[in-house]
Amino acid sequence: MLVYICIFGTVLTYQVEVCTGNLPDAGTDAKVHLMLVGQRGDTGYRQMLKPLSPDLCRPFQPGQVITTLSMNRHIKYIVCIIFSAD
Repeated sequence: MLVYICIFGTVLTYQVEVCTGNLPDAGTDAKVHLMLVGQRGDTGYRQMLKPLSPDLCRPFQPGQVITTLSMNRHIKYIVCIIFSAD
């Protein structure tokens, strides 16, 4: 997973790339959420809804790279990234 950060005043845009494996059953059809935890708190859970690649109509399938953007307040340095799925 890669996280890119762009600063716009006190709000940050985090670009997160998630790579699924190529093994059988490596993907999921569940809703995937992520939370970035930083030195100044956390972003809260954010559903990874809109992949930036228009060809990914079903994200999180085996062998895919999913890229999404999230606008959040400044949490300073990222300490931990938590994923969940329903």
